[in-house]
Amino acid sequence: MLANPRQTADDLAEWIRRYFEENGPKCSAVVGLSGGKDSTVTAALCVKALGAGRVVGVLMPDGVQADIEDAREIARVLGIRIVEVNIHAAVEGLRGALEASPGLLELSGTDGLTRDAAINMPARIRMTTLYAVGQMLPQGGRVANTCNLSEDWVGYSTKYGDAAGDFSPLSHLLVHEVRQIGHALGLPGSLVDKTPSDGLSGSTDEERLGFTYAAPAVVNKVRTQVAYDIMLNNSAIAAALVELEDKDFIPNSRKANEDARVIVCKTLDELGIEYLDSQTNFIFMNLKAPLKPFQDRMKAENILVGRPFPPAVEWCRVSLSTPDDMKYFAAKLKEFRRKGWV
Repeated sequence: MLANPRQTADDLAEWIRRYFEENGPKCSAVVGLSGGKDSTVTAALCVKALGAGRVVGVLMPDGVQADIEDAREIARVLGIRIVEVNIHAAVEGLRGALEASPGLLELSGTDGLTRDAAINMPARIRMTTLYAVGQMLPQGGRVANTCNLSEDWVGYSTKYGDAAGDFSPLSHLLVHEVRQIGHALGLPGSLVDKTPSDGLSGSTDEERLGFTYAAPAVVNKVRTQVAYDIMLNNSAIAAALVELEDKDFIPNSRKANEDARVIVCKTLDELGIEYLDSQTNFIFMNLKAPLKPFQDRMKAENILVGRPFPPAVEWCRVSLSTPDDMKYFAAKLKEFRRKGWV
């Protein structure tokens, strides 16, 4: 917890003021306003440092944004100018261009954009938009990175998306400390204490991560575990080392992997399908036919099989999951044989 949030807010505003004196004395701060606490607090700190006349808020909905009125509200509270750019056409245009590339689809082994690519693409388009807005301002602009230390620590940001920017006022503040600053600046509690979401996947941050990163008793330890120059995450390394000491985890995982392998290999033997002997968590099997139709049919059954491995274009990589999952795969493979598909 911050001992003196008001003093920290003053110090951050002074840091922003000095940054602009050295990197753009007449420039404006360009802040992407999502309606969440991080962009709200960043915009407020910029106003405190530079004055409302030198801060531009940019609203970038992807089609319809349910909470966009929150972003408009903070702009009204701060008295800053806003620019609204709906990025939906750009997102769909890039999606269409990527999915129209047969070479890309062949390389990826998919019939469209992957989930991670689809989730992160709007964030990168938003950052491109922010820099375009900055370059169009009469005196130029400097783009704010609004990520906080908690997000950076767990890797919950998009590379060259929200993790980009020219200056980063919140980079050394944990998530609960950002809220402290927001309250110290007198910002509306409905925005400062708003449940965070990534604005991309439709889930809250903690639903996507599977854990909370805002518990003070935990996150206060972050400062001793992060090398700020390279953001080295010692906690993740320590967790991996501890997991290796779990006496049950490794043998249980090995057994599950072996049981899954036996299920698949037995099925392939029954069907007379050639495969490569494997002691890993995947098996290569020879379809003796183009891979793409098999991929599509398996996908229709909610099974994703591996990408092409040229020049072995008729071989399919099957990654092993749980034994129950592989029983389902085996049943579908037998069904495909009855239909004459393999």
